[in-house]
Amino acid sequence: MRMKNAIRVAVADDNVIGCELLVRALSRRKEFAIQGYATSSSEFRRLLEPEAHVALVGSSLRDGQFSGLGLIKELRTSHPSVRSVALLDNRNPQLVVQAFRAGARGVFERSISKLSALVKCLRTVHHGQIWATSTDLEHVIEELFHAFPLRVTNAHGEELLSAREKQIVRLVADGLSNREIAAQLKLSEHTVKNHLFRMFDKLGVSSRVEVVRYAVGSSQAEEDDRLNGAVKFVS
Repeated sequence: MRMKNAIRVAVADDNVIGCELLVRALSRRKEFAIQGYATSSSEFRRLLEPEAHVALVGSSLRDGQFSGLGLIKELRTSHPSVRSVALLDNRNPQLVVQAFRAGARGVFERSISKLSALVKCLRTVHHGQIWATSTDLEHVIEELFHAFPLRVTNAHGEELLSAREKQIVRLVADGLSNREIAAQLKLSEHTVKNHLFRMFDKLGVSSRVEVVRYAVGSSQAEEDDRLNGAVKFVS
């Protein structure tokens, strides 16, 4: 018997047997309600009624190599309430970065991870958190942070972070501790903590990783808007 508030999960992968094994394993857990599986993007879209809570998507589907990442990106726009987990064959840094850039809220390596870890991953992502190793986050933060200029604005285009706060975000992204940031900026550790807490309030987040992710995401969105505008202008 399923739990009353079971987590609805839809699975997509390029291998039918692999999908069936995943579905069978997860179906044994009362906290999950499996909506089915698909091996292509078109098949998967039909699994989203009622809308799934979490989509577990292989990096490649039968549509082609890395088409699963394309599906994750599509879901981010077409079904923003569905949280995606990218199912990877290995933790290649570029693949991890591409998965998060597509909109995944977690990455899971099937080759070495246990079912209990997958259960925890799906539960964590469903609750609005990110599932990744510290190494994954280092790759993502470094790649995305240096790919876009740091500019965090509100709906009116007004900057939300001060020059000092931007400095701190950059150093957090580089993996420095509060003590190391304080030493580099010649501030007290208490002052650095205060800056971080003010940023938490401004951005509506609760952790250092979320601050960097918000800043990078905001900068990326602004750059996407600029590029989209340029494309429309050229055409």
